[in-house]
Amino acid sequence: MVFANMATWKDFKAAAATCRQARAISRQNEQFIACTWIDNMLPPSVRKLGIMAVASRMFDEDDVEEFIEKYISHEGDYPYTYKSMEVASALPDLIEAAETVMMTKLERNPYPFRYPSGDSTPAEYARELRACFMIETARNLFNGSEEDSDEETFGEKKRAYWTAFSKVEVQAARVMFDSYEQCLFKGVSQHIAP
Repeated sequence: MVFANMATWKDFKAAAATCRQARAISRQNEQFIACTWIDNMLPPSVRKLGIMAVASRMFDEDDVEEFIEKYISHEGDYPYTYKSMEVASALPDLIEAAETVMMTKLERNPYPFRYPSGDSTPAEYARELRACFMIETARNLFNGSEEDSDEETFGEKKRAYWTAFSKVEVQAARVMFDSYEQCLFKGVSQHIAP
């Protein structure tokens, strides 16, 4: 239980390296530790999408059907094998990046202040995080693909991905994509500026 409550991947690795017994305990309970970390980091309604966003990094446009079958078509909670230490250790950076996107004020948006009170509710936070993870997963799966080579098949793969979500979720992802573009533009302009 001590390993499962450590704050960072670095802390976990350091504690596991202290002795043979600690290494054995961490190896034996790795799935439990990873599941506990993921459960502590993400709201229940976002866990599957967080795991998908990290896992999508290991797939490319040629493997989209396999990804959809394994992750999107899966009913209920994912089995423990999907919740690895690799996924759990990658989530903090992904969550931080998503929160940066979520906090970006949109200059093109007719509603520049999303929350009149200044803070989002837990439900709003989860909804925005879901949208960010949907976009991240799609970006990982479809970025850099050669659409012209087989547009019909590739279009079917995109449709299969996006139709796995409700229309409301897809619309939320479209709105959140404006924040992604804004963050990208600001990041690039900062690096180009003299």
